This record gives sequence, C-alpha cells and structure tokens, in this order.
Amino acid sequence: TGDRNALLTPGTAQLPSYAIAITGTDPVVDLRNNILSNSQFAEAVANPNAKSYAIGMVTTTFANLNSNYNDFVSTGVQDGGFRSASLVAAAGTDYTTLALWAAAIADDANSVEIAPNFTSSTDLHLNTINNPTLDNLGTAIVTVTNDFDCEARSATTPDMGADEFTTLSVNQFDLVNGFNTYPNPVSSVLNIEYTSDLTSVKIFNMLGQQVLVKNVSATSTQIDMSALTNGTYLVKVEAGSVSKTIKVFKK
Repeated sequence: TGDRNALLTPGTAQLPSYAIAITGTDPVVDLRNNILSNSQFAEAVANPNAKSYAIGMVTTTFANLNSNYNDFVSTGVQDGGFRSASLVAAAGTDYTTLALWAAAIADDANSVEIAPNFTSSTDLHLNTINNPTLDNLGTAIVTVTNDFDCEARSATTPDMGADEFTTLSVNQFDLVNGFNTYPNPVSSVLNIEYTSDLTSVKIFNMLGQQVLVKNVSATSTQIDMSALTNGTYLVKVEAGSVSKTIKVFKK
C-alpha cells in the first residue's frame, strides 16, 4: 500500500512518476492485493512529460507477470493512468483506463480503480466505514497470513491492500458456504441467496460511489439493477457481522 504526494516545480525536464515502476524484459513479478496510489502532479503546460501513473513497465511482454486484485489510482492534471514499453519521458504506450491496461497485459481482471481513504498522509491504515468497496476484495495468498500490523488476514477474501482493516475474530468470517448470486452478467434482476438471513446489499460503481442499497431480512433477495448504466459494479452483501464483496457486470 502506498501514496505519493508532491507538487513539481515548472520546468521541461521533469520526468513521469509511478506508484510502482518495474524494469526488465518480461520480469517475473507477482503483484496482488496492493493499493498503488500516485497523486503527484505538475502544471500541464510547463511540464508536458511529468505525467502521474499508477504503474509503469519497461517490458512489452507480460508472460511472467501475475497482476490481479490490485487497486490502481493515479490523479492530477497530468494523470497518465498506466504505461508499458518505457519509463522515460515522451516514450512508451499509455493506457488511460484499467480496462485498456487489463486487455493489453491479459491480467488484472479483478483489479479496480478506487481512491483509498487512508487515515492520513503518514498513516496508511484503512477503515471499513470509508473504504467499503475495498473490504474483502482481495484474494487469498497462502504465504501471506498477516497484514503489515501482523494482524490475521482472511483466509478466503482478505481486504485489498496491506492493511486488513476488517478485524477477524473466531466467529467472524467471510460469506463462503451456501452463498450464491446469479446471473452474472446481469441485465435486470440480480438474485442473491445465503444459508442465513441477509441484512443488507450495497452496490458501488468503480469510483467507489454507492449507487444502490437494500435492507434485507431473509435468506434470499432480488436486486433490480435495470436502471443502472451498463458496466462493472461491486456488490457488498452483508449477513449480520459477516460480508462478501463480489464484482458484477451489468449489461
């Protein structure tokens, strides 16, 4: 998890900045469960090459890249998004959206572009209230059982980033057994089922904005998504103290 903030002074010699920059020709890289945020910015006219990227890679070959379940964020006047083929100024190929980047590298199918809410610029802890769409959105990695505070990570759907901000207890686990949603992609009604009573369903767009919420007190429910614009949404289903966030495609 990281965040980079700076204001570049005017000048044409400024270079691009990256939340993460990866060198090498088809390097072996395992990039999962990260929040990669770059909010460095420059004045556009004076610094035409000083773009801000979430990720940049020298390579154009991605066979040895395993990148997924990441939160990529780049902001500012000179937001470049994603880049491959070069890390230097005025070179390489830019991808302005996560969809274009994912298609180019054939990876990051479950990654998102959601601005994280850190506690402060020096405290990179997250919390469930301000980061509902990052909760339970990661993927389990066998060798990573604790977060950066040495707190236990969920064994099934850890939180995205280095901080497991949903504290796990003996009786608090992610929804797994008996949980079902269909159809996906969905054109109108999304069906949700669980073995215990559901309590709420919240739907967020890929900017992290809540677009729909429904309170529930039954083991199944139907969510009418027909009025939503076609695209990708994050659906957070809660059943008491447990929850699960899934990606749903509206067509």
